[in-house]
Amino acid sequence: MAGQQTRGAWARGWAFVASVVVVSGLSAFGLVQVSAQSLFSRPITFVAISAPGAINDFVTRLLGQELSAAVGQPVVVENRTAAGGVPAFAQVSKSPGDGQLFIMSAVGPTVIAPLISSNAKYDAANDFTPVILACETPNVLLVSPKLGAKSVADLIAYAKNHGGRLSIGHPGIGTTGHLLGLLFAGEAGIDASFIAYRGAAPLTADLAGGQIDIAFPAYGPGMDAVPLVAVATPEPVAILPGVPTMAQSGFSKVTGSTWYAVFAPPGLPEEITARVNAALDAALSKDDIRGRMQKAGCAPIGGAPARLVERIGTDRGKWEAVVRAAGIRID
Repeated sequence: MAGQQTRGAWARGWAFVASVVVVSGLSAFGLVQVSAQSLFSRPITFVAISAPGAINDFVTRLLGQELSAAVGQPVVVENRTAAGGVPAFAQVSKSPGDGQLFIMSAVGPTVIAPLISSNAKYDAANDFTPVILACETPNVLLVSPKLGAKSVADLIAYAKNHGGRLSIGHPGIGTTGHLLGLLFAGEAGIDASFIAYRGAAPLTADLAGGQIDIAFPAYGPGMDAVPLVAVATPEPVAILPGVPTMAQSGFSKVTGSTWYAVFAPPGLPEEITARVNAALDAALSKDDIRGRMQKAGCAPIGGAPARLVERIGTDRGKWEAVVRAAGIRID
């Protein structure tokens, strides 16, 4: 009889413990749900600094869908394309850090614009909340078919046979393509004339037609009609197999890429920054997302916000030297 009472008490005790565990688990689950709802209680605006269809817009919409699923709120993409994204980026620095606004910026407005324009009166690492380095598109050396160059060595030989002169197109003053052109001309000893275009599409068309000699645009679909002789990254890239780097071609200093990163206004609470970073980092690890990005010409990166801050500092040091040497200002 005593044994039965002992076993009954033992069973009742474990039943009580189990019930506490279940209730505690449900309570914790409820707290997580409440926490998520309190952090993200309204639709989120995600700004793209390019027109619909461009790589910046594509990545913004792709990651916006993933963010929406992760936080349980609609994500509305707004395209603010004026002046290369500088006004849109500057406006974010003056907005409240409440988790309702994010922007997909790029290396141009983030790093280069403050070096060449007084209109970009901000410091990307300190006047915003860096969230994540999303991806990068390699800049590539395209050559007009009329030159008959199949390599960088062929290009240099062509220039030497034509008075050491080349015309270099670029998608705007102060863009990565413009600065890479300056680097290449200086390293190769070329007397270059620079022609600015409004975007990569007209630039590529003029390359194909022989109106300009070379260009260093960010790689994208539609460039297959023009010879691509090198990639301006330190290492070969998976999305362009078999294409040599500028370093392998004898120009180790001519490196650069166009990267895209997510920022929020200053003062964003750490828990929101961490949650958005985790959601986007997880998205960038998915095979489907990675495949779609790579097909569009953009290599996924991801990582903690500190990785983005480090990249800002590295690129600022690199491009500041080029800008000063060339004396570039657009005011």
